[in-house]
Amino acid sequence: MRFAIPMSPARALRLFGNPDDWPMALRLAAVIVPAGICMALAATWLGYNAAKGSLADSLEALPLLEAKVQAERMNDTYTLLRRSLERIAQAPRLNAQELLPELELFFQDGYPLLGEFGLYNKEGKSFMLLRDGSSFREIDLDSAASRDYFAFQQITSLPLTPGKAMIYPAVFTYHPSKDGKERPRKVPVIRMALPLADGSGALVAGIDIDALQKRIGIYSRAHSPLHSALQRDALQVSYFFDTDGWILFEMTGTENSGFLPDLARRGYTGDLGRQGYDAAFRPWGVHEDYWRMITEVKEDRSGSSPATAEHYSSTHAQSKAFLCYSPVYFSPSENAQPQLIGGIAFFETSSLPLAAFLRVANASLFVGLGAFLLMWFVVLRAGRRLSLPLSSLALQMKAMNDDGDFHALEANPVCTEQQRLLAAANSLISRAMVAQTGMERLQREMQVVRARSPVDLTQPIPKRPATTEFDLVGSSALISEVREHMRKAARAGTDVLIWGKTGTGKELVAAGIHKASARKDGPYISINCGALDETLLLDTLFGHVKGAFTEAKTDRKGAFLSADGGTLHLDEIANASSKVQQALLRALSVRRIRPLGSDVEVPFNTRVVAATNVDLRECGRAGTFREDLYYRLAIISIEMPPLRHRKEDILELAAFCIHEAAMNMGQPEARLSRGALDLMSAHDWPGNVRELKNCRTRAMAFVEDDL
Repeated sequence: MRFAIPMSPARALRLFGNPDDWPMALRLAAVIVPAGICMALAATWLGYNAAKGSLADSLEALPLLEAKVQAERMNDTYTLLRRSLERIAQAPRLNAQELLPELELFFQDGYPLLGEFGLYNKEGKSFMLLRDGSSFREIDLDSAASRDYFAFQQITSLPLTPGKAMIYPAVFTYHPSKDGKERPRKVPVIRMALPLADGSGALVAGIDIDALQKRIGIYSRAHSPLHSALQRDALQVSYFFDTDGWILFEMTGTENSGFLPDLARRGYTGDLGRQGYDAAFRPWGVHEDYWRMITEVKEDRSGSSPATAEHYSSTHAQSKAFLCYSPVYFSPSENAQPQLIGGIAFFETSSLPLAAFLRVANASLFVGLGAFLLMWFVVLRAGRRLSLPLSSLALQMKAMNDDGDFHALEANPVCTEQQRLLAAANSLISRAMVAQTGMERLQREMQVVRARSPVDLTQPIPKRPATTEFDLVGSSALISEVREHMRKAARAGTDVLIWGKTGTGKELVAAGIHKASARKDGPYISINCGALDETLLLDTLFGHVKGAFTEAKTDRKGAFLSADGGTLHLDEIANASSKVQQALLRALSVRRIRPLGSDVEVPFNTRVVAATNVDLRECGRAGTFREDLYYRLAIISIEMPPLRHRKEDILELAAFCIHEAAMNMGQPEARLSRGALDLMSAHDWPGNVRELKNCRTRAMAFVEDDL
């Protein structure tokens, strides 16, 4: 059996050889890895200590303090009301008329909490005052006594101890309206009763629960001295529960919130409503955390316990929830032993864990940033010498790639890999330079050969002038569409409007329509409307009779009558004056003309084929051409495409032009080179077919050989 002996660190380092010969990957690893490990360890250690200190110092202190302050506030409120009752009991006269104006003086700070106040007297001198807005009013006892849980009924249900006040369970009472017409107002109250010294009756004060929860809940609001910035977005709710576990009312941080324990019972299941007070809620026994709190309050202990996620919404899922509680006491008299009447529970989703996390994040950020800057400085200093030769090689190669100028690379390699890279790159560049020189020479030769090679013109064009349908040269989709329109126009026999740019072949189309129509045996007359002035054009079109004007020595038929039975081609119709347009419109509408100087209208049987190099619809909108004349002429409209839109016909057109020029010049046909065809295909031909024809004719005139 063989055993592997561990290699010593010194021997392991010697395997790497001289550090100056290390590869770049090993050098960078030797610098970056230790720095990264140190940075991670430092950030972890600082973050742990920051989180530990923050959580240990302030996680539970503030919620528990708020619960104790609210409990103490409730204790003081009950004591204040008891002392007010004791002062009233010592008054010489106890009647509604004398007590009503002095009621605020007796209760002082507790006056806003008072919902009702009354005197129960066994001798029949009882009265009851109810709050009506900001003041009190006396009510009729007979009508009030008929309602459930009337004050006098409740305080007589339990015996009172002389000299000691008593707190009664919370109930809903009904306050009748002043005039008795409106529905009674339902008011939640907690009553306190104090027997009179002579035993003739008792004073009773009803504490408005809604006002009480606002008085105690003030410590949960934003302007409270106990409210910290970390509690700004926290969910806070406190509630009062009695010794039997009934939750009677709750306090939130909102001033307009009600007393109903809606938030307090979130996450609990239990009984809703008890006798006399249907707003009360008591969780069932399955909620051990709640009843553990009740037990500890009964044992006169304050404390806190973590709350589960079911007691708060998902918007506070990242927060830590606490339920803190403190007992509430009531002293029946000044020197009596305080009695436990319930407790205050304060629930809060604390933001302190989040604050601790932010402290950790901030500390880690600063530590990580510092470590990163330090590492960056070290790597920059250490790697500058390593990366400078590679950067120089990269810049030189990029310049060669952009300029196409190959040359040997120059650098100062600092390691073996860079030396090998430089040698290999220069070897490749040397081969590329040789290959580039050969390729450039070959490309030039191929370009020259291609440019001088003739194009086969035997396929697209015959040896004689074109005899294609309508004498239109080309096989593109656009020119085929024009032929189809010409066939339909020739068959229809109606007036036609041809429009297109100069040199697109409008005259050829007009003549082709005439030749293919039923009027082919009739005359074909072409008039250029832009070449004649208004008077001469009218005379040319409509003719005149002898003596119509000074020079009218004989009758003249005019173009409409001369082309009778045939076709009249009106070229450049857009240049006709408004008077000529009006005359043309009338002639085309009634198919009659009136020669100059004649009173007789002469019918004509002439087809009009008009042509224009502008869009007559635009001219009509601009006011230079009559729209009604346009619609009279454009019964059939043929648009001639410019040559730049049908460049696939250039080869066929060029072959035709060369053949036609050779016949006209009486010389043999020349061949078309590939270079000439490329130039023709790249040109836009603003003069269209006419420009191409002139170009080929000029080339045929100056050609010195057959190419």
